[in-house]
Amino acid sequence: MDFPLDFKRGLKALWAQAAQSKKPSLGALERVAIKSPIRKNDPLIEVLAHLAMQHAGRLSPPLIPRIVPMPIAELCQLVLLWALAGEKEAASALGFSIPLDFPWMWCRENEYREEVTLASLVLLRKALGFSDETIEGGDPFFQVLAKNLADLPRSSQGSLLDWKLVSNEDLKCCLAFSGNRTSLGAIISDAADIRAFGPQTFPLSDSKGFGIREIAQHGNSWSSPAALPEVWFETKAYTEGKGIILDLSFFGLKPNSPLAFSFYARAESAQVGAEKLKPGTLHRYQGPSKPILFGDGLTIESLTPGKLETIPLAGGSGYWDCEFLAAFEIHPVNAKMTFFIY
Repeated sequence: MDFPLDFKRGLKALWAQAAQSKKPSLGALERVAIKSPIRKNDPLIEVLAHLAMQHAGRLSPPLIPRIVPMPIAELCQLVLLWALAGEKEAASALGFSIPLDFPWMWCRENEYREEVTLASLVLLRKALGFSDETIEGGDPFFQVLAKNLADLPRSSQGSLLDWKLVSNEDLKCCLAFSGNRTSLGAIISDAADIRAFGPQTFPLSDSKGFGIREIAQHGNSWSSPAALPEVWFETKAYTEGKGIILDLSFFGLKPNSPLAFSFYARAESAQVGAEKLKPGTLHRYQGPSKPILFGDGLTIESLTPGKLETIPLAGGSGYWDCEFLAAFEIHPVNAKMTFFIY
């Protein structure tokens, strides 16, 4: 079993049954909701268990709203479930804190599900008053959520999530300095999306080497790679003309533990110099760093000389449904990288 993802799916199904008065097995509720060793480590599991036990007429411990780094889809669901549990103030504060334009944030590459994420976003946007769109049919869990949406007025609290937006008229960049093998950020444009970017160890085929780890006291600029926790790096991001500059400084790099800075892009094509790459093919680029054009209008250029690998991906359910990986190797002595994205 893909634990705890399968566990969570099962609990969602149990809650949906209980909410529709279908009376799921109390034995199943007790095993899942009461005896789960991970209930207190996952706020979504906690509120699902709380609601399922309430609907079944069983006692449940008091719900204490709290937040940990979670995929955007789960954060949206958490808001809606908190509202159903009577925690509307906490729900509103979290709902208005979520970077809704960046549905890949705080999501590991193998956890992203487009259909689930879009359904979660549609329902939250409606609850926040941003849209009248809704969903029909599909998963009973989402059907029950859709039938029980609560209107959430804008919260007077500040943001409950730790992220930063850097944008101009052409690009939007979201940065999050703490996560759990998740990206440092994402970039959206009309031409292509960079759905995830961040540090990555070699080999690039091992997705567990990608992303940052959860840290404290980062000052909205410091991060640490999940695969190399002894390494730290500072990120400065700002707009320049119609582009965005990412200025990175690394500390603790060693030659025997090489590190790259990777961008995962969803685009119809990628062009490196004269070489044009297509998704799902074996044709890749490996050589000196050059500007990469994704689609017909998003370019990533490293202003720091070095090595570059650009690899077509198969698309589908892995790597945030992206088609390309561009990995720039970080020199352990220079230990600096500057990217101009435009």
